[in-house]
Amino acid sequence: MIHLSTQRKISIAFAVAIGSSAAIGLLSYSSVSRLRDESAMVVHAQEVIGVLETLLSTASDVESASQSFVITGDETYLRPYEDAVHDSGAETTRLATLTADNPAQQRPLESLAGLLAQHMSRSAEMVAARRSNNIEGARALVVDAHDR
Repeated sequence: MIHLSTQRKISIAFAVAIGSSAAIGLLSYSSVSRLRDESAMVVHAQEVIGVLETLLSTASDVESASQSFVITGDETYLRPYEDAVHDSGAETTRLATLTADNPAQQRPLESLAGLLAQHMSRSAEMVAARRSNNIEGARALVVDAHDR
């Protein structure tokens, strides 16, 4: 059996304590770093969801304002329509910027942009028809939009 001096036992215990503290420190740093990265991902995802919700709301505003103009002929509905059309372009650009680092998100975004463009185009056709006093044509476009 090996007999260790008290000084040697204290040195070994001290080395074990320092080693344990270093290991705990490294694990803590790793955990905090991972938590920070995951928190950033959650914030990013929430921002993307927020932009998508804004786009949905904007598309709804375009439809509502254009149809209100078609029904009433009241030009005051065109201001919210024009604002919503403008906002949709800005939000689509913002969404593209937010998802630029993820090619898997870019493909559905391209599809979404195409659908949004079709929606805006139909609304623009409604407004143009109503402005040219083609009330029946504008009404048919509104009915067609609801049938889709």
